[in-house]
Amino acid sequence: MRASIAILCLTYLLLNGSTDQEFSKNNQLANQTINPLLLIDFKNIRDTIYTLKDHIIEINLTTHEGIVRFRNGETKVFPLSGGTKNISEGIETREGLFTLHWKTKKQYSAQFDSTLMLHWMSFNSGIGMHALSTNGYYRHLGKKNVSHGCVRVSREDAKEIFNILEIGTPVFVHNGEGTVTVAFGDTAENYNYYYFNELRKLLPKDTVLFTMEDISSIIKKK
Repeated sequence: MRASIAILCLTYLLLNGSTDQEFSKNNQLANQTINPLLLIDFKNIRDTIYTLKDHIIEINLTTHEGIVRFRNGETKVFPLSGGTKNISEGIETREGLFTLHWKTKKQYSAQFDSTLMLHWMSFNSGIGMHALSTNGYYRHLGKKNVSHGCVRVSREDAKEIFNILEIGTPVFVHNGEGTVTVAFGDTAENYNYYYFNELRKLLPKDTVLFTMEDISSIIKKK
């Protein structure tokens, strides 16, 4: 009987002690000042890049789909095939925000046996969007990345897009999880560009500004 009472008392003390410790711990957490930025999911935040051009082209390497966005709200959707490292001398099409800096109706590849590339639209040095004179690659459009690094499209789409886009058009290449988005700026507005330190001087003193280093540090702490 005494042994049973001793066991019950010991159990009570263990449970009660655990509860007291948990209560004390919760009180300490409640009294701590939590940085509100730690509660923000920065994965859903996007930097917006504005363009004064009349078109934006977006290339999604995961869905194998491209979109030409018009300033008036219209869109043109087309299938494509990006680069892959799973073939000889192949590389994956690089993600990023580029601009269309050169285009020509016919371009011969200096690297791959002078292959004829139709309606060549270059946006990243030697990487660009184009069609081919053969038909074999058509079966991969919208389904699989099979090129050596460029973005392949059909001859019909290449010709139409070539005639639409102007030099300087933003080309946004991503895998579906880009950290930026591109939008049309108001052509009637005058835009001023400021460095971070200059912008801080122009804003009210209580305005909170964060650099990408600040945000990276917060994300690491989470």
